[in-house]
Amino acid sequence: IALEEQMNMPMLTTCSTCMLTLTRAKSTLDKGAKDRINTFLAEGNMKYNGSTEITSLLWELYQNVDTLKAKVVKPLSGLKVALFYGCHSLRPEKDLHNRESSVNPKSFETVVSALGATIVPFEKRLDCCGFHASYPAGKSVRKMSSQIVNNAC
Repeated sequence: IALEEQMNMPMLTTCSTCMLTLTRAKSTLDKGAKDRINTFLAEGNMKYNGSTEITSLLWELYQNVDTLKAKVVKPLSGLKVALFYGCHSLRPEKDLHNRESSVNPKSFETVVSALGATIVPFEKRLDCCGFHASYPAGKSVRKMSSQIVNNAC
């Protein structure tokens, strides 16, 4: 985050888990851990100020969907898409600054529709895939993930 600040740029990630982790880290730093971390960053001639925004590619595309739609040259017409948000794109809402509802999101649908694809109903689109339990509970996670994928077919 400090490197992004040095470059005067927002931090953009494509990974929902990274988005959640970075947002939580920034929140922790902004709520009192900044001085402590800056003692370590100083050794590398860096400093955390708390000025950079953390965002995701999905959120940026959604916020700029009209620009995106205008740039589509070859729409994804005829392509049927089952969307899967995953937990950390939406939850916990408070950690993600309530960007959108965790029970009725629309960002992914809006972006994919702008690209011209057809969205098909997918009842597990908001389910947890179990990513964080993959090491201690690999078998359970594989089962959860396979249920999501099979439901999309």
